[in-house]
Amino acid sequence: MKALKSLTVLAIFLLAISSGLYSCTKIQKSEKLTWLGEGNCFGVSKQFFDQQIPLSIEEQEISEYLRNNFSIRNLTMANLLGLLPFMEVYFKSLENYHAHPSLENKIEYLERYQRLSQRFEATKMEVSSVQAALFCEEDRMDQVVRYLRSKEGTEVKNLTVGYILLGTSTAIITVIVLNDPDVADYYGLGAGLVGAALGYRILKVENKIKYNHPQNHLKEIAEGPPNSQLFPSSVWSYLNFVDGDPENPSSARGEILQKWQTLGLFAEIKPKDIPKQREKFFGEGGIYTSSELDLRASMYEQISAQINLMMTDINLLIKEFGVAQREFRD
Repeated sequence: MKALKSLTVLAIFLLAISSGLYSCTKIQKSEKLTWLGEGNCFGVSKQFFDQQIPLSIEEQEISEYLRNNFSIRNLTMANLLGLLPFMEVYFKSLENYHAHPSLENKIEYLERYQRLSQRFEATKMEVSSVQAALFCEEDRMDQVVRYLRSKEGTEVKNLTVGYILLGTSTAIITVIVLNDPDVADYYGLGAGLVGAALGYRILKVENKIKYNHPQNHLKEIAEGPPNSQLFPSSVWSYLNFVDGDPENPSSARGEILQKWQTLGLFAEIKPKDIPKQREKFFGEGGIYTSSELDLRASMYEQISAQINLMMTDINLLIKEFGVAQREFRD
């Protein structure tokens, strides 16, 4: 009987140990995950955009016509996009044509109009390219998160079933098979340990993946370098332009950083682990959990929101340009 007791306790102990070992986080690997983890939404090479934030409109000489027919917001937007000189030249050529309606002057103002229209379209294409790259990266992370959480849900379900079976078998074996009170006590103790291990495992189900991002928008937003490798000059100027409000100066990039803090960025990380976590998020990649990738996707969403606002501002500028042009002709 003592041998039976010993074997029973040993078996239960080994089962508890194996359950505890199974609770270690697993790094998921599959062909699909490898493709998603290594995927590249930004092409094969980095680009270097010469970034020069223009002078404020208060520091520049702007024609009276532009000041009277465009809002300060739209003039600021045109200035950030480098469109003010083109607008000045266009309206001067239009004014010259109306004062002297010759074929030569008409051709000149039409050429100016075409150049300005091309600049508008080129700027919108730059913004659209950034939007597409950000959306691609967000979608890549979302797909990985859905896969990892699907695997985690399956593991929780299996562990829950195992926990139920353990409780049922414990009751049956204790009552029917192990009629020796001493052995039943040992078995009950061992089953309790296994149950605790299973419960702990359910709470700690977490899968990880190696996720690379050699071209990292988060890094540029966080560090704010003078020259951007991922954002075109027009977009980078917009993100870094500081509002002229002396009481509350801010930039779009600064607002993004503030919103990251509201997301709880690194809030639950031990202080000693923050440098390592920052290196992972703002570096070229690392081992991520589904929760970390979900947070990273939310950070990208904040950048996308600002870029969408930029596109809205460009469309408002184009709309006001059309109104000013019609009023001039009328």
